[in-house]
Amino acid sequence: MSLEKAEKLELEIEELELADMSAPEIERVVAALSDEGMQLRRARKEVRYKLYRCRTEAEGKCGSGTDEDFKKLFEDQDGFGQWRFFGVTWDVAFDDPYRIVHRDKSEQEEWDELVAAKFPTVLPGGKIVYPDIKVRKRVEEEAQKRGLI
Repeated sequence: MSLEKAEKLELEIEELELADMSAPEIERVVAALSDEGMQLRRARKEVRYKLYRCRTEAEGKCGSGTDEDFKKLFEDQDGFGQWRFFGVTWDVAFDDPYRIVHRDKSEQEEWDELVAAKFPTVLPGGKIVYPDIKVRKRVEEEAQKRGLI
């Protein structure tokens, strides 16, 4: 492993909040940080970028430029609906970025759940609702550091 790659991996590890994870989640993170896991993650990221381009082309938002063989590889699989449903009803597998898997929730629904679980919500009238006590403590600590309370 190169020094640059090791430094990047170290930064990614520092950003993880292992204290908030269960043992199985930590095991998955460690496995994903292996050299093979990082290569797979990079490959999946590249494939998903190309798939987003296909979706954008299908929606008429940009010109074509995606390889037809690449498109056909996905269009011929079971589970392919339409390009506009990529990220909504189907995605690619984590262990094989060229295999379609069905999504239980759209990316937007997953994002909304993540935000609700990790960040406080300000209700009309100014009341703040915290997802859990850890988030509340972190927000209060940060506010004190900044001199806001």
